[in-house]
Amino acid sequence: MSKKVVVLWCLWIGLVVALFAFAYLASPLAKYGVMWMSFVSMPLYFAAGAELKDLASFCATNIAGLVWGLFYLFLIGVFSKLGLSAPLATAATITIATPSCCIAHMLVPDKYLVNKLAAAFGAIACVFSQNGGNLVPTGLTLVAGVVVGLLCKAGLGFFQKPARAEA
Repeated sequence: MSKKVVVLWCLWIGLVVALFAFAYLASPLAKYGVMWMSFVSMPLYFAAGAELKDLASFCATNIAGLVWGLFYLFLIGVFSKLGLSAPLATAATITIATPSCCIAHMLVPDKYLVNKLAAAFGAIACVFSQNGGNLVPTGLTLVAGVVVGLLCKAGLGFFQKPARAEA
């Protein structure tokens, strides 16, 4: 990729993200203060190639990650009620929930939608940040970040010449 293409693409990314930020901050979601979460899902998807074929999987796995986040918080609460200190309750939860999450999302065949482990863990972190609250704004924001990642990647096609077919 030429330096010119990289610069043009970077300008595109800046424009797309700025337009997204404007629209997001003008939307009802702004009041929840979770726009930053889109910058969790966006780069995870973007780093994975931001291919259209993966859009639904990243969105679905982000939503599944919300449920995993609630499961982690639930288990921490259970272990705390059993008398474990917060660090021990958290460690016990991680010992159980993390391998379970990894197995669930790493062993899922590609034909199913919840096969993007990184998206699940990004969503779990976002759920933790809200202590299990704001689930709808969190989910919508994570999905919006994935869509913005796709739009950023799509811009590359405007600046990169199509590859020639070899004769």
